[in-house]
Amino acid sequence: MKTSLLSIFLLFVAASSFGQIRYERGYYIDTGNRKTECLIRNDDWDNNPNEFKFKLGNSDIIERGTIVSVKEFCIYGFSKYIRADVKIDRSSNDIDKLTFGSSPIWSREQLFLKVLVEGKASLYSFNEGTLNRFFYSVTDTSVNQLICKKYLTDNLNIAQNNTYKQQLLNDVRCADARPGSTENIMYTRNALEKYFLNFNNGSGDTTIVKKSNKIKRDLFNLKITTGLNLSTISLTSSIDNSGDLAFNNNLSFRLGVESEFILPFNMNKWSIVIEPTYQYFTAEKNHNNETSSVNFKSVEFPIGIRHYFFLDKGIKGFVNGFYISNFSLDFKSNIVYNHSNTLDIAPRNSFAFGGGFEYKRISAEIRYYTNRQLSDYMNWTINYNRFSFIIGYKLMKKKQKAAILSPHD
Repeated sequence: MKTSLLSIFLLFVAASSFGQIRYERGYYIDTGNRKTECLIRNDDWDNNPNEFKFKLGNSDIIERGTIVSVKEFCIYGFSKYIRADVKIDRSSNDIDKLTFGSSPIWSREQLFLKVLVEGKASLYSFNEGTLNRFFYSVTDTSVNQLICKKYLTDNLNIAQNNTYKQQLLNDVRCADARPGSTENIMYTRNALEKYFLNFNNGSGDTTIVKKSNKIKRDLFNLKITTGLNLSTISLTSSIDNSGDLAFNNNLSFRLGVESEFILPFNMNKWSIVIEPTYQYFTAEKNHNNETSSVNFKSVEFPIGIRHYFFLDKGIKGFVNGFYISNFSLDFKSNIVYNHSNTLDIAPRNSFAFGGGFEYKRISAEIRYYTNRQLSDYMNWTINYNRFSFIIGYKLMKKKQKAAILSPHD
C-alpha cells in the first residue's frame, strides 16, 4: 500500500513539472534592431536574467535569447529588460564585507537592466542576490548607476555615500525643485519610481511608461484541512524479539489549520506554510495472549515550503516539504504493552513530503511522513509511519493591490 501511494506521488511530481512552464506574449529586439513577436517564458525573475526562453508563433520549439544576441525583450503588461554596457559598483552592504573609502569600486559589465520607468528620464534596476542597484538615463544619454555605497571610515565607523541625491538634483531635477529637495529621497524602488514619474510629468513628457511586475499577488491564505491518516505503529524490543509488536494500517481522522505566507517573487509559486494539526491513533491487539493497546493523540506543528505549478483552467498543482519538530501537545499518550507495561509516548523530529492539486478554494493532497520515533526508552524502539489524504478549504485569501500597468504595452 505504501509503495503504491509513493508511486502515485512521484508520478504526480513528474507530471506537474511539465505543466509549470508559462509562456506569455512579448517581443525581443536583436542586435540588428529586428523586432520579433513571440511567446516568452515568464519566470518573474527575482534576479536580473542573462538569458530567456521563447517560442515563435505556434511552434513548440523552445529557443533561447541571450545577452549576446538580444538588446531588448519585453513581456507585455509585465516587464521589460534592456541590454546596457554600464559601470557597476558591486560593493557589499554586509557589515562584515564593507570596504574602506567612499569611492565606488567600478567594473564595466554588459547587463540586462529592468525598466521601471521609461520617458524623458528612465529608471532601471539590477538585482543579484543581496546586490540591488538602480540606474538612470536622461533623453539619449548613456545609462549610469545611481551611486549609493556603505563604507568604513578610518576610525571604523559606518558611513554612506549618497551621491545619487546629487545626481538626481543635477540631471533629473524637477522644474520647481529647491536645493536639497532630494535629501529625503530613499534609495528604494518605490521612492525612486515616484521621483522619476513626477519629473517626467513635470517636464511635459507625454510618452511616460511605467513598467512593473507588481501584478496582483497573493499575500496570505488561511485554510482548514481535514482528511484521513493511514498509519502504523511498531514496537521493537532490544531484549526479547518475541516482544515485537505492530499495529498496522490504522485509519484515523486528522484536522488542521493552515497558514500560508506567499513569497514576493516568481509569480506566487513559492510559499511558507505552517499547519498545526490534530491527529490520533487508537488501537488494540491481542499479543502473546495479552491485550496491548495504543492511545496516541497529539497536536503537531509542521512548518515547510510549498511550490506551485500552474496547470490549466485555474487548476494549480503543488508539492511541499515539512519539518515536524519534537514539540507537540500529546495529551498523555501511551502504549499499554501486554496489559501491564505502560510506555509513555515522546515524539521525535521528522519530515513530511506531499503533493496535490488546488482549484479555487478547494485542495487535495497526498502526504508521506518519514519514520518518526515515539520513544526515549533504551530497550524499546517505537516507530510511527503514515500517509495522509488531505482535503483543504480556503477560508481567507489576502491579495496585494495590483499596480497599474502602462497601456503602451
